[in-house]
Amino acid sequence: MTLTTHPETPIDPFADRRWRETSRAPHIEVAGVEVSFGAYTAITGIDLAIARGEFVSLIGHSGCGKSTLLNLMAGLGRPTQGTVQVEGQIVEGPAADRCMVFQHHGLLPWLSVYDNIYVAVDAARRSHTTDEKAARVERVLQAVRMWDHRTKKPGMLSGGQRQRVSVARAFAVAPSVLLLDEPFGAVDALTKRALHRELVELSSIVGTTETVVMVTHDIDEAIFLSDRIVVMTDGPSAGIREIVDVPIARPRTLSDVMHSPVYIELRDHLLSLLGDDEPR
Repeated sequence: MTLTTHPETPIDPFADRRWRETSRAPHIEVAGVEVSFGAYTAITGIDLAIARGEFVSLIGHSGCGKSTLLNLMAGLGRPTQGTVQVEGQIVEGPAADRCMVFQHHGLLPWLSVYDNIYVAVDAARRSHTTDEKAARVERVLQAVRMWDHRTKKPGMLSGGQRQRVSVARAFAVAPSVLLLDEPFGAVDALTKRALHRELVELSSIVGTTETVVMVTHDIDEAIFLSDRIVVMTDGPSAGIREIVDVPIARPRTLSDVMHSPVYIELRDHLLSLLGDDEPR
């Protein structure tokens, strides 16, 4: 279904560039994955192929293994059985082509906003000149409206501002895969909407981050941002209940999505899969 969009709305890079690729070879491939901790099995039978350029959300009740699966993609854990591959290579640990953003911002409290991002860029892009690194830091801070706050320490910022800097830092190091573990879960609704727009803007500006996987409890967030939504069963021994396509045309605005009959159908279907009024 094609939705009416407003000409003044910024173009969604997920629509006009990568999301139109004809080649849909898996960028991330999870095959036969199980993760156990002693006698406890967290997830089992996980098979998931994520194409280059997709935005995929993982959703489900607490304890269903969403973050466990995301950690495997990041290389922060190893499956008990099965494999996780990125770019056709088995994931054996963290790497520069993948970056993860957590619900906690993880900023270094003794550094300024600017320096928190610069040290990450400096470590990840050693072949770049000082001017190139500085330009990248400025570009991402401008995109999240934090350039005017660049000299402040994290303790001087609001929760939403800290999360803006955290997301900007992830994009600044230019990973090809961005992994988001409930990055907007602790901010208010208005700030969350702004962060959604800035996430799309950053992807357009940076241009190297191709694939995004996000863990969320927010159904509306998942629908607005995603191409597909992976609904997990309850744990222990959680698996994939269903993978739901989001057939809403890009570029998207929140108003377009919220007033679309497709949105209402998707939301009702996701709630029925979760068996609750809202995910816990």
